[in-house]
Amino acid sequence: MVQGCLQSPAPSVDALRDMCSNHSSGTTVTRVADGRPDWIVDGGLLRHSQTNYFSIGLYAGDQGEPLLLMEQTETALVMLLVAEVDGRDAVLLSLRTEPGLIGLTNLTATIQSTPSNYLRKHGGRGTPFIEIAGDPDAHGTVLYDGEHHGWGEYYHGKTKRFLVVRLDVPVDAPAGFRWVPMDTARALLLEDNLVTNDLRVLLTLVEARSSGEANGPHAVKTTGRGPRLRSIGFEPGVVDSRGISVSFFSTQTETREVRRWVQPLLVPINPISIRLPFVRTPGGTRFAVERRSQPGLLGHELWFPADVRDSRTGRDARIVRTVRTSAEGGRFWKQAIEISLVELAAEVEAEVDSAAPAENLPRVEARASWMSDDELSSLVAQPLQTSLELRMAWSLVHAASLHHA
Repeated sequence: MVQGCLQSPAPSVDALRDMCSNHSSGTTVTRVADGRPDWIVDGGLLRHSQTNYFSIGLYAGDQGEPLLLMEQTETALVMLLVAEVDGRDAVLLSLRTEPGLIGLTNLTATIQSTPSNYLRKHGGRGTPFIEIAGDPDAHGTVLYDGEHHGWGEYYHGKTKRFLVVRLDVPVDAPAGFRWVPMDTARALLLEDNLVTNDLRVLLTLVEARSSGEANGPHAVKTTGRGPRLRSIGFEPGVVDSRGISVSFFSTQTETREVRRWVQPLLVPINPISIRLPFVRTPGGTRFAVERRSQPGLLGHELWFPADVRDSRTGRDARIVRTVRTSAEGGRFWKQAIEISLVELAAEVEAEVDSAAPAENLPRVEARASWMSDDELSSLVAQPLQTSLELRMAWSLVHAASLHHA
């Protein structure tokens, strides 16, 4: 571990956006007819012919509707390094170029990689700082280490390991990396199409503590895996019940471990909206969340933002903060996502009393709950309890106080 030059002055949000734009200038992405010879249909799955990269299958949903889901048996690693740099807490961010990202390059965690990549099963260069993930206690203090479910609407049983390590001594930031002050990093969460969703999640976990096990009054205890979906069998040109199809893209870049590759991406037809409802009460802010599942969660129920419309007024909620982002660019082709915090109507707020019984809060479904800031913050930190949708929405609460919204 060497301290060396830590690149000052600290970059502004605008400078970081320009950095992403410049980083992507040497990358080209081209849609191609197919993925041969690397990608084949085998055993009802579209998969890589040589490595356990990821696969795409066609499954039957609850009503028999066809659903395209990605299968990735490896638990991906997402690691963020934290250190004191020039007297300020800072995080080491990397510039991540993916063929399907809106903007092509986003800022992300120090490491965002599958074992296939950092073990170099595809060839290419090594992953910087992977030795820290292998033995974090030798380099500093583990602030967070927990596993979370992936996007159950599109992944078949996927999980990721989120790791935050505070270094005893900061490392040099090589090309493609940048130490960013913590307050600037949090400000990035409010910027459109500038940070990956993995970084959104990690920045909310920097100050969290996790025992590695689910606990607390809202924890859902699960044992084993739920029922598997029925495979229909992938066919080229298939379109599922949501209008999602698969296309192949060729990427050539100087910024990744592998310089050139061809891969399939899920191609959507509609943007996705994620809305976290809240009310302000004399006792503090409360958020509406609900337990439910998704096709790829294999029967497990997680906490999601609740779908709330007040039954007394019939009015929807008022949007107080919105940010636009895209799904993981290595799996989706420019899947636009809009994340919003929404506040219930003023006449509803006036009826809410923090000491009143639950039925005096705006009515939600029986599976839903109203949680305080502290309760939801604790829940998000617990492994395997919350959906990606809820964790992304929580990043907007974490980025700035609702009192200034």
